[in-house]
Amino acid sequence: MVYRYVSDNNTIYNGLKIEMQIRTSLQHAWATAVETVDAFTQQALKVSKGKSDWTRFFQLMGTEIAYRENSPLVPRTPLNRSMWLEELRRCAIELRVRERLVGFTNALRATEPVKAAQYFLLSLDDKVQNLSITGYNRGELVQASNDYASKEKLIRKSGAGDAVLVSVDSISNLRRAYPNYFADTDIFMSVLNECMK
Repeated sequence: MVYRYVSDNNTIYNGLKIEMQIRTSLQHAWATAVETVDAFTQQALKVSKGKSDWTRFFQLMGTEIAYRENSPLVPRTPLNRSMWLEELRRCAIELRVRERLVGFTNALRATEPVKAAQYFLLSLDDKVQNLSITGYNRGELVQASNDYASKEKLIRKSGAGDAVLVSVDSISNLRRAYPNYFADTDIFMSVLNECMK
């Protein structure tokens, strides 16, 4: 729902639009997972500018959620549940979705107490469930970028893991936009785990 702001007291904001999204808990869990993957993989799935494999995964999860809520299925997904579940499982395994979401959740928790750093290099080795975090201050962005490039090369060689360089602002914004992030991830992961059986 989109509204237009109007006030007699503070007219500077008059005319600005306000969007209100009304979601079920499963829809909110799905949206939070999209936001999280966007933040940590530096995509823009939210605005249809993400990688095709992640886009397809979230389309299939959207269909599963729609099915569970007796809603219309996502266009261009199979109409037969066994077919979309088979494709969903394949996508989730190829993308290592479960491992990555667990890693992203741990990364958010681990960066919570660190206040001195402006940037974080988060490196997830999902084979051994290891997350390393390196903090950099504002003046160390070049070093952070170089370290990130080195990590990316190692990950490409090994074929496992993820690395992302994030600013404190992006993590703070994620927490502010989704204060119940951890519970939502649990809900999303619960649905995904059921689908993977």
